[in-house]
Amino acid sequence: KDLYVLRRLADVGQTLVRRFLADQSDYVAFVETFAEGLYTELDFRNEALNAIRMEQLMSAKTMPEVWDAVVIPCPLLEQSTRKVMTSKWINAVKLSNLPPAEIKEFLPVLLEVFLTQILEIGFFHGDPHPGNLMKITDGPDRGKLAILDFGLVGQIPQKDRDIIVAGVLHLYTQNWESFIDDYVALGALAEDTDRGLLIPILERLLGNSSATFQTFQQDMLKINLEVKFAIPPYVSLLAKSFTSLEGIALQGDPGYQIIQQTYPFIVRKLLKNESRQSFAVLRELLYDSQTQRLQPQRLSTMLQASLGIVARSGKSGLLDSDIVPEEG
Repeated sequence: KDLYVLRRLADVGQTLVRRFLADQSDYVAFVETFAEGLYTELDFRNEALNAIRMEQLMSAKTMPEVWDAVVIPCPLLEQSTRKVMTSKWINAVKLSNLPPAEIKEFLPVLLEVFLTQILEIGFFHGDPHPGNLMKITDGPDRGKLAILDFGLVGQIPQKDRDIIVAGVLHLYTQNWESFIDDYVALGALAEDTDRGLLIPILERLLGNSSATFQTFQQDMLKINLEVKFAIPPYVSLLAKSFTSLEGIALQGDPGYQIIQQTYPFIVRKLLKNESRQSFAVLRELLYDSQTQRLQPQRLSTMLQASLGIVARSGKSGLLDSDIVPEEG
């Protein structure tokens, strides 16, 4: 009954929002996505199946050295029902209860795991709050990261994952024309979007970003007030997940910039050249647009970035693909 009322409110509210604001988001779809997540989260057998699926996909797609540091407690399907889920027992402590130095040690694995979920397999944990991320304290898996509770999960189509990768790279390089193209391809912006109006807004709000995800969300909401913008339904769950991860990361390292830290993963994925989209972005980054010649310095910078060695530009929080890191 409550969900029915929410859907009706969304239907009416969406019409009013579109009449008076630039926001073109489908709020009815948001409510339907929320309702689906709520119902599936209350089905514990579904949660068990999600955990099994996640373990299978992650073991196949995650780097071995990273996956070896992670445990998803195995559900026992024979002892599980829609109302009760039974899984392997672990002794563990919440990451948020650890000293900051210990939390910081888990951050590379934590980010790699969730970026793999989001950008490699397109099946991600929708609720990574501190109670679902734990350090195992004894047994053969002592010291490993345990991930619990797969009742709420999200899915991202392959096409959208490729566009997100391109969009992040275009944000890094501040290629606003291509950044807009990415959002048009996602269905977030209309094809006839006034670029002359939008590009100065992007430069103003994102050009000097502090590179925290919370700041990025706030900036995008500001853009949403000035330009017609529609947020895909799965993005709300994705934003919730990343906000939770950033909160844990900042406990371990107050200066942690989660968007910047995604760069090595993004570059490695791009260098795999798995799609036409990635090939086009890779060519755009590595070749001079006028001479069409390979830029060796950029290639060197990207190869080092794939190993986790990056250089910052003078602009706060941003990376520069034309600067060779000092470590290189």
